[in-house]
Amino acid sequence: MRCLYFGKKNILHNACRCLRCLRREAEAISTFKLLTYLSDFSEIE
Repeated sequence: MRCLYFGKKNILHNACRCLRCLRREAEAISTFKLLTYLSDFSEIE
């Protein structure tokens, strides 16, 4: 039982870590898109 509980806890921990990593990646991508958009906008003027 203890081993199973630890396994579930570990899976939950890994999922949280994965989500946090994905969120950080999404933030980086959106920041990059924003920067490229701003640079394109400044080139138009």
